[in-house]
Amino acid sequence: MCDGPNDTLARVIAILRVHTTEDALSECRSMITDLLDATSDPNLLKLLAEVDYLLAREKKRQGDIESAKEYANEAIALYNTLNINDLYDCAPVLWWLLPDCMHAGIVMSVLDVGGEK
Repeated sequence: MCDGPNDTLARVIAILRVHTTEDALSECRSMITDLLDATSDPNLLKLLAEVDYLLAREKKRQGDIESAKEYANEAIALYNTLNINDLYDCAPVLWWLLPDCMHAGIVMSVLDVGGEK
């Protein structure tokens, strides 16, 4: 059992270092969302945006375009709240799974979605 937010984050990172299946991503998303109920830490928001992006990419790969757009729009909304202004801000937490820089524009271009207006 996890003792706190740092333990949960360590578990999320450990899971995603080994597994990037839809099930693993969904489990990690749930764990992050549970943590966000207690705090609004920008690093958690960034991590959730990254997981949503990975879920969108997986859904698109599976041909589930509607679900891909839903996850992409979630990621875009989160990135827009993060107010990313420089290279430090856009560096991904999940650096081994993602491009060198992550922000709403990357999600829109890679997943070919316009985001919600």
